[in-house]
Amino acid sequence: MADKSIGRILIVDDVPLNRELLALRLGGAGYATFQAEDGHGCLSRVAEGGIDMVILDVMMPDMSGIEVLKILREGHSMTDLPVIMATARTESDHVVEALNLGANDYVTKPIDFPILFARMRTHMALKRLSQQKDEFLQIASHDLKNPLCVVLSAVRMVEDLCPPGTVMCQDFHRLMAGAGRQALAMKGIIENYLDIQAAEDGQLSLERSPTDLAELLRQAVESQRSYAHSKSIVLVADAEPCTTDVDPLRLRQVLDNLLGNAIKFSDPGTTAVARLRRNETLVTIDIQDEGPGFGPDDIAKLFIKYGKTSNNPTGGEKSSGLGLAICRQLVHLHGGDISAKNNDGAGATFTVRLPV
Repeated sequence: MADKSIGRILIVDDVPLNRELLALRLGGAGYATFQAEDGHGCLSRVAEGGIDMVILDVMMPDMSGIEVLKILREGHSMTDLPVIMATARTESDHVVEALNLGANDYVTKPIDFPILFARMRTHMALKRLSQQKDEFLQIASHDLKNPLCVVLSAVRMVEDLCPPGTVMCQDFHRLMAGAGRQALAMKGIIENYLDIQAAEDGQLSLERSPTDLAELLRQAVESQRSYAHSKSIVLVADAEPCTTDVDPLRLRQVLDNLLGNAIKFSDPGTTAVARLRRNETLVTIDIQDEGPGFGPDDIAKLFIKYGKTSNNPTGGEKSSGLGLAICRQLVHLHGGDISAKNNDGAGATFTVRLPV
């Protein structure tokens, strides 16, 4: 249940019946629950990681909820780990102290569950917004800053050395082509980030239409040919005729990501092949490269958001760790699946399977 839950909640209360009742109601609402019977158990479980929110009883033996809260706030901010205090109606002084120490909210016993759920949703939403802000700042500072500097440097060089009316030499054309590739890379990073957020919010949808998949694959290959040429990599398209209902823009996004990765992680002088085959029920698209392949722990990380493998781009390119995650989301929306494996010889192959 933890994988599909809407949040992982730690319930801290020294009364077993209280914990079980709260766990039952929260589980019925879609939350994954964990329990601790005292403050020490709470701190130990939080230290293990994977907790999204704590519902913390104020009055407990040995270590009160207030004392536990003080320790929690030494290592976790209010947005990082929301804490809702559970208190008796007569303990208003404790409520004020807890709020001053960084509790996000409180509920009184006996708990009014509609009120608790409403407050939990609010603080989970605030936590998610904070995470999105941190993720975007990380992308902006690491994945967008360097390619933007390359683009600006190329533009300034052309402005300085090629005044208006001057014919640009071949070197300048190559410089501007490189700047264009960097700009497209930044555009792809931003689009992948926005799409992965939309997918997590359930807002990503498809607009299907009858589509010539062979032509779509050839277009994707042609769009990547300049990038491949810049690294002396040969791109080959091998596609059987096939027309079926897909979202052409979203499937093209998948192909662009997979082809871009094949080029990004391959050495100069190698070949990448995009192959499409079909039978009566299934379309199979293979993107095969001659790169280094995957290490023993890489496969499990490939389609995870911000998953980083042991390989590095061979041309110093940036990798946000979002492209394959959004590919997986888009292929699943089409009712298909995506996988990867090492080739018998050199390189690796990504395989997309779609129902006809």
